Amino acid sequence: MAKPLLIIELDAFNDELLNQAVNEHQLPYLNEILSFKRSIYQTNDRYNSGLLEPWVQWQSIYTGLASKNHHTKLNNEYPVVKNFIDSLNTVNIQVAHFGCHFSLFTKDHKVPSLWQSNHSKNSEENECLLKLSREVSSKIHFVNKNKLKLNLFLAYRKLKKTISKEDYIQLRKTLDLQLKEHGLQDYLLIAHLEKILILKLASAVKKSDADIFLIHLNTLNYLQTHYWGNRNNSIPPIILNYLKELDQYFSKVLENIPNANILLHNGLSQMQSQHDNSLKCRIIDPVKLLIKLRTRFLNAYNNIHHRVHVECVCEAHRDETANRLMQVKVGQSLLFNVYKSEINNKILEFNVCLSKAQLNETDFVLENIKGKISNYINILGPETAKYIPLGTVYTNALTLPDHIPNHSFNRYLLNYLNPEKFDLPPRESNFSFKFDLTDVENI
Repeated sequence: MAKPLLIIELDAFNDELLNQAVNEHQLPYLNEILSFKRSIYQTNDRYNSGLLEPWVQWQSIYTGLASKNHHTKLNNEYPVVKNFIDSLNTVNIQVAHFGCHFSLFTKDHKVPSLWQSNHSKNSEENECLLKLSREVSSKIHFVNKNKLKLNLFLAYRKLKKTISKEDYIQLRKTLDLQLKEHGLQDYLLIAHLEKILILKLASAVKKSDADIFLIHLNTLNYLQTHYWGNRNNSIPPIILNYLKELDQYFSKVLENIPNANILLHNGLSQMQSQHDNSLKCRIIDPVKLLIKLRTRFLNAYNNIHHRVHVECVCEAHRDETANRLMQVKVGQSLLFNVYKSEINNKILEFNVCLSKAQLNETDFVLENIKGKISNYINILGPETAKYIPLGTVYTNALTLPDHIPNHSFNRYLLNYLNPEKFDLPPRESNFSFKFDLTDVENI
């Protein structure tokens, strides 16, 4: 390859919010990237598919397989199939990773090292940061914050050799000020880890002979969920400050690789765009609820998407628990959506499916069991995080159609990197490129 390719992966950064920010504020480096040709990837799947889609998930993007072929149902499952990194390894294309989505981790596939190239060995600080990246990306809302803070400061001791003294001092000051102002918030620590990774990336692009530099970011996903709910015309200061810092840190990367080939792709880029008639609900105490419903289970906890993750001793107990959950009613309507894992027969997840029309209901019923909704379920408000099945791509390198299936994105990328080895994907005659953002009830 004549020039390395910089791949920036954004996890559910709202595209409208990003474009509003670059149009209204001085964010020159983000503005440059968002001015590249724009394409959309999407899926035909809908919520009733029973699979993980239509969330335009990284599992489909990395593997190049539609959800019906990789069969992933739950967000913490990893398809045991080849991903695009495996394919690149077959043609000796070197990838330098600076954080990646947890769906690249499988029992049978080792994720490439944080900094991998022909003439560089993994250093202790790189391994430390990779470990943190794995922990954060797989459990973003359930990170042990004190442990993460400790590990970050331990990582700092190793960073002195690889980043400038000025950057090191600035990082420490910024983190200390933010922790003092906002307390020990997990998003601050995750955002801080991302800054470290971007600085490492900026250093690597000057020294490494890797063909691809890949970084994965997800802080804005968290900030949108917690600070962008009222949808007023202005961007909340906490989000704007994050984007300004992101622009500042990426300036260090782009200044080190002028006229770079860049691919930014943003899964769930319509995240937080849509208000509809459903309600965002969260089980207050999953264990207490499952005991109330007389189910047999081993462990239960809320996950990032307000689903309850349930582990059972055996498949029979899992199926029995699922059947009981699928019979719980509020009035004449079912209370829960239930998802049984196809990869692990002891696992299921469920979430509440209340609508605004059911707000006058006070109780749920299962056989002779009756419980007050307010004792077990928090109604957080209107659903503002509907997972609309669109992802957005900006690139000055690849030639992409305006719309592609999300599982074809992988094939276009591989063809760009090695056209002799990897063919372009065939046109899918049964794939629809029509999608109306106002018609979310039919997703």
